[in-house]
Amino acid sequence: MWTLLVACAAQPAPVAEIAPAPAAVSAPWALVGRASTDGLDTPSLSDGAASLGPNCATLNTTLRGDGPPCFVEVWRADGAPLRVERAGARLRFDGLPGRTTWSPIAGILASCLGDPLAVPPAGDPGGVRALDGGIWVLALSGQNPCALAGTLRLDATRDRAVWSGLTAGGQPWSVGGRELAQALLRAELRTLVQTRWPELDDLARDDARRALAEDPHPDARRLLELRR
Repeated sequence: MWTLLVACAAQPAPVAEIAPAPAAVSAPWALVGRASTDGLDTPSLSDGAASLGPNCATLNTTLRGDGPPCFVEVWRADGAPLRVERAGARLRFDGLPGRTTWSPIAGILASCLGDPLAVPPAGDPGGVRALDGGIWVLALSGQNPCALAGTLRLDATRDRAVWSGLTAGGQPWSVGGRELAQALLRAELRTLVQTRWPELDDLARDDARRALAEDPHPDARRLLELRR
């Protein structure tokens, strides 16, 4: 919940867009089974319970992970299955390492998106995560806190990302979209401070004060004075 506090307090320079590596598989993959700790298992994986184990214990042991989140997914392309297993920061494609974080997904974009591999992405009920060759494709509908829409492409095994197909509030991410998303996050923070201040711990309150001090909106100064 409180990740937006850090994003609003700091405004790092935009990260340069990095082109994806060539896909190892040309055909798009179809998800044929899933089991996860988030319970969004459509279609369900027949051996999902045995694969995950209680509280991700099986996957954490196998992958040396630090999950949750944990999931097991089976994808298929041209008749060949691919098993994807994740426990926290560890992910494997049929035993080979994959990524769960990408350095270009930082600052405002990270706060908007949350866990890049979450289902649905960015908490967007119309969002979908797909696998196209060696690329994760996050397709967003705009029904999320930063009004993200379009596509974000993440190389499944390398630290590479492309956001040229991503917009925020109808603006391309690199041409006004990032600033619009930050304004939305700041508005959300002001509402949070105004309505849920008693729920924040001391660290979150300090982060909120720093974020409010950076916010040019007139209400931010008023809230800062009230919450000192």
